[in-house]
Amino acid sequence: MTINAGNTRQVAIDERYSKSSGLFSSTATTQANSVTLNQAHGSAVSDNTVVVQAGRDIKVTGSGIAGKGDVLLLGGRDAIVAAATATRTDKRFEKVEESGFLSGGSFGINYGNRTTTTDTTAPPRNSGQARSLVGPKNGNLTIHAGRTSLFLGKSPVWKLIERPARYCRY
Repeated sequence: MTINAGNTRQVAIDERYSKSSGLFSSTATTQANSVTLNQAHGSAVSDNTVVVQAGRDIKVTGSGIAGKGDVLLLGGRDAIVAAATATRTDKRFEKVEESGFLSGGSFGINYGNRTTTTDTTAPPRNSGQARSLVGPKNGNLTIHAGRTSLFLGKSPVWKLIERPARYCRY
């Protein structure tokens, strides 16, 4: 059983074009910068008593499971509670087209056309987390996993377990 956060993607693009001309040369510059944000928005399961049961794994990512009374997670193999990660990616593109008398080259000045293109993409970076919350308001939290219970990231559980466990009752 998997309870995941929903995701939204937002993209902002800034494009610019400029052209300048002199007596013996001209330059045209095209620039485009973009920022992409992938954000997680948690899902929620709640009731008076909540029982989540799976024959194999239970995975809660960036979401909440809450009960007024008892909350039970019963996984045949693993129970994993983790934070969902939001990311940001920056991209930059620039193209410069020059024509006429150009500086550079073996004689210092050349006549002709030259195009320079720069295209960079920064690796995605973490821009925050949607935390998971599992627990009761007034009752007990029971997590039973046949193999492993893992709590990753900044995911609060009413009584946080940071070790593998075969059976945990809090």
